[in-house]
Amino acid sequence: MNERRFLELAMRDLVSDARRSFLQGVASAAVLGAAQRAGAAPSAREWVHIGTYTGDSSKGIYRVGFEPANGKLSEPELVARTTSPSFLEWHPSRRFLYAVNEVREFNGQPGGSATAFAFDARGGLVTELNAVSTKGAGPCHLKCSPDGKALVVANYSAGSTATYTIAPDGRLSEAVSVTQHEGSGANPQRQKGPHAHGIAMWRYKGKLLTYVADLGIDKVLAYELDTATAKLTPWPAQPAVPLAPGSGPRHVVVHPSAPLAFVINEMGNTLTSFRIDPKTSVWTQADSQSTIPKDYRGQSDTAELAVHPNGKFLYGSNRGHDSIVVFGIQPGTGKLTLKGYVSTEGKSPRSFAIHPSGKSLIAANQETGNLVSFAIEAATGMPRPAGHQVSLSKPVCVLF
Repeated sequence: MNERRFLELAMRDLVSDARRSFLQGVASAAVLGAAQRAGAAPSAREWVHIGTYTGDSSKGIYRVGFEPANGKLSEPELVARTTSPSFLEWHPSRRFLYAVNEVREFNGQPGGSATAFAFDARGGLVTELNAVSTKGAGPCHLKCSPDGKALVVANYSAGSTATYTIAPDGRLSEAVSVTQHEGSGANPQRQKGPHAHGIAMWRYKGKLLTYVADLGIDKVLAYELDTATAKLTPWPAQPAVPLAPGSGPRHVVVHPSAPLAFVINEMGNTLTSFRIDPKTSVWTQADSQSTIPKDYRGQSDTAELAVHPNGKFLYGSNRGHDSIVVFGIQPGTGKLTLKGYVSTEGKSPRSFAIHPSGKSLIAANQETGNLVSFAIEAATGMPRPAGHQVSLSKPVCVLF
């Protein structure tokens, strides 16, 4: 066989292989699409990442296998050794994972830290990229901008908000800006000064508005975030949204489709809803409801907050009552209708998360050290125990 004939045959085989691979890919995509349209899970098991408070038993970020079809959970596996990663956040590309390290000192200097990790979806490996100071003690929450260019961190103990740019390789810059919150609240024991907590973002007329709930001053502070530079500037239309004195706003979320926002108040054990004026971005309170039953007399503090992916239901966790409360949402008015409570089958549910399908929920009980899976009823939005749980020391964040 001459060289020219050899190359012709080789090229024919290469094209044939490429065509075969393409057709197989199309067929696989068609099968997957059909399975998804039929409601079947695309895979038998998914990874759920868990943030913890570290100590003798917990060492950092863990992953747990989760089977959406039945709620089964596998034993936790350590994927990244890092100190007290109390909150986790995906980059929009899901190629990178970010964590706050809720500490008071980093590299010998006052302040906590934020750590960037590379994530290999095929192998499930998590590799540290870099860690930077948050320029404030006790960072407890972080949020990545939708375009993946900027990261915002809330420092609880310091009462400040820090921002960072994100490089194309996922690494974090040093802090671009640090905004110190000012003021105090009605409770002298817990509100002597500001305590920044949850962060939410909302697009408004081409701008990215960033909201930071501050437990210490009973306000949600509003900023505009320039994602190219990671600079924050107060939002002039409404720099701060007031909450009831002594309520202690902890987390804030924005409705996925309606102009509504929700705040869970740790000290007041309440959920407050707001209408957002689409023309001005100004918030107006729509409703406020207790997260615990009227006849409950024990100590309790709220923690996590989430809206169901379908936008019909709102969820909050109660530490003390040890439950998840569920409300129906009236999208036109922002009014809330109590659906019920469900025990988290453990103590101090600091975190929970709803599966993107809206069919499952996993709760993390910090005090009893257990993760519990639930199936969500489509009609009522109520979580029901799926009969599966695993043990993990001090779980405080659940990330699907």
